[in-house]
Amino acid sequence: MPFDDYDAEDPLELVGCEVELEEEHLTEMAECFVEEFARMGTGANQLLELFRNPFYRGPHIVYQRRGEAYLKDLIEARLGVRPSAGPSGLVAIQRLPAGSKE
Repeated sequence: MPFDDYDAEDPLELVGCEVELEEEHLTEMAECFVEEFARMGTGANQLLELFRNPFYRGPHIVYQRRGEAYLKDLIEARLGVRPSAGPSGLVAIQRLPAGSKE
């Protein structure tokens, strides 16, 4: 079978679907985003910029629905550093040196 044909019987076939986002899931989703990006070395200000950026659809939904103050509290709770930078437009995620909090 060619690669381009969809096979409904293939258990490894990637299938995407859209689901309704319930408000109670936002907290867990936001915590997961902060945790994952923090583990990759993203600093507090970079994390906040990521949530502000509409390119990152999932984090940006949290930003729109919960607001910046909520995210600053969440980032501070995880990293121990409160984001302080104002909006700077688009952000490029860069690794920080090991042990750095930004």
